[in-house]
Parts: sequence; structure tokens; C-alpha cells
Amino acid sequence: MGATRVATPPRPVITPASAAKVCAVLAAVGGLFVALGCGSEANQPGANTPSIPKQTTGKATPALKPGDLLPPLDANWINGPPPKPGSPGVRLLVVDVWAAWCPYCGLTAPATARAHTKYAGRGVAFVSITNMSREAVETHVKQFSVPWANGYEAGAEMVAALGAGSGMPGPADYEIAPTLYLVGPDGRVRWTDTRGRFRHVEPEKWEKELDAAIEAELTKLQMSQP
Repeated sequence: MGATRVATPPRPVITPASAAKVCAVLAAVGGLFVALGCGSEANQPGANTPSIPKQTTGKATPALKPGDLLPPLDANWINGPPPKPGSPGVRLLVVDVWAAWCPYCGLTAPATARAHTKYAGRGVAFVSITNMSREAVETHVKQFSVPWANGYEAGAEMVAALGAGSGMPGPADYEIAPTLYLVGPDGRVRWTDTRGRFRHVEPEKWEKELDAAIEAELTKLQMSQP
């Protein structure tokens, strides 16, 4: 008699709906969802983040607004250093402030990569920055084949200057409220995603909004040229 074959159950697939449900359940059970681990390693498509003993500052900072100057980006770099706004060939700079604890950063990472593929030849440069460790960023870069500059171990002051302070307590990982900016050649913010991933905007909707914003800003820059 042959050995009985036992079917291996399929691995769970993270979707926007499942990620949102996990956060909602944790919020109902424990109050603050991130303090209890929403976006922990079980829910992270983007990184395998080691424990960091430091704590967040607990300070919330408002996102930069259109017209605000982008501060100089201070971090350690993989695939860097990043280009500066207005550098030769750079018409628009996409600045992605992300965190591995946020499941929507992983869910939208392929969309950001598609935007890079679509617009890199049209003068749109990309840079990502986080306070996560080098190991976490290397994992993210490898998983999503990210070719652009990625900053890691950005300090709390840098996070605050970028208008990405979440105000949440807990491990230092939670310092960042993921935010994305489009920055013009003058170094000023032209558009922001209004923390769409932090608010759990559906990845498809977030991608469409990003694509439309890049197209719109490129058109404005083209029309402003003499």
C-alpha cells in the first residue's frame, strides 16, 4: 500500500482587504493598531525587519504642502546618493518616505516600480527614504528590484522635516507615516499623496492617482518652458 499523500495548504496571500481587516481587528482589541503590531512581519510583503530597541518620539508632524521646500535628504544610501531636484536631466523628483511596518507600502511597491519604468526616460527621478535598518532596506530593494536610491536609518529629525512623523508610540519603526511627494526642479513640493498608504487607500486607486499626478506635473512643466 502506498504512502498517503497529505496536501499542503496554500500559503496565505496578503491583499488590501486582508491587511485592512487585520488592522481593524487589532484596533478593536488593543486600541492603537501599530502598537500591537499591524504590519508586523506576518503582514509585510516588503521587508524582514529586525527588532530595534529604540522608541518613537511620539511626535506627529504635518505633511509638507505644495509649495513647501523639500529638506536636504540625510540618510545612509543604497543605490545612492540620490539626485537633487533640478539636477541635469531631472524634471521631477518622486520622494517616497516609507516604512516596512506598513503593509500598504509593500502592496504598492510594484506600482512605484511601474511608475519608474514608465517615467524614468521622461526626466522623472525616484528616491526612497526610511528610518529602517540597512538589512530591511536591502530586503525590500531585492524583493521589488528597486534600482533607484534608497536611504536607510534616517533620524527622527529627518522624518519630522519630511512631514512624515506618525505621532504613534512604540518601536522606532513606527516613527514614519508613509508619505510620497512630487518635487519640482525648484526643490518645492508640487503634489503629495496625502499619506494614502497610511490611510489604506486601495493600491489600484493609489497607483492611478500617482500616475495622473506625474502626467499632470510633467505637462505643467512643459507648458511653463519658454
